[in-house]
Amino acid sequence: MKMDRMIGDVLDTLDELGIAENTLVCFLSDNGAQFPGGIMTLYDRGTGTPMLIRWPKGVKGGMVYDGLVNSIDIMPTILEACGVPMPKEVQGTSLLDVLKGNETGPVHDAVFTEMTEHVYYIPSRAVRTKRFKYIKNYSDNPFGLDQLNNKQWAHRLCELPDQPWKSPRVEEELYDLSADPNESVNLVNDPDYSKELEAMRELLREHMKATNDPFLDKEFTFDFKDNPEIVEPLEAGEKTY
Repeated sequence: MKMDRMIGDVLDTLDELGIAENTLVCFLSDNGAQFPGGIMTLYDRGTGTPMLIRWPKGVKGGMVYDGLVNSIDIMPTILEACGVPMPKEVQGTSLLDVLKGNETGPVHDAVFTEMTEHVYYIPSRAVRTKRFKYIKNYSDNPFGLDQLNNKQWAHRLCELPDQPWKSPRVEEELYDLSADPNESVNLVNDPDYSKELEAMRELLREHMKATNDPFLDKEFTFDFKDNPEIVEPLEAGEKTY
């Protein structure tokens, strides 16, 4: 409700100034809900956030685009809308054709996400296509519960069957999102998906090379046993940072 009121204040002010029709407004949320498997993770529940764009004079309203887009696409979109030349080093892609209803193909064949540290050291890199998600972990440290670590209900949630949030992570994860949208069945060791696994590995590796990622070729480390505080409930009032 507070967020809705604040956004309303901005939009009302644009109306009062008489510039709403020709102002491009973009809304994004933070990364995922603060629940186990949301914030901090590279699963869709942690990275699949809202993106809403309004520009009454410049783009077609009322559309929903179900292709892959990324927050790095916002700057190219704004630059093109303003008629500013695109710097060569920009990684994103303008969404203006999509917003105008002219897009005939996907904006991206794949998008990339990463996490290195958030309260605890939980390094991961991921690539997502329309159908598959591949995650490369660099430590077996569990995701833990972050700011919910002193909430008993959150720890009880992790005790439900097949909940991995307080368990050691594996080095690689592969999910077929068309059949498994909750990313619960890791297909890394399934021979039927060996070609898809190699293709996703190569996609991520090429992206990490192109972006000079310091974790490229970094060894997987076993840190779980040395960090029990990640999974042990905090006392009420204690903070993780």
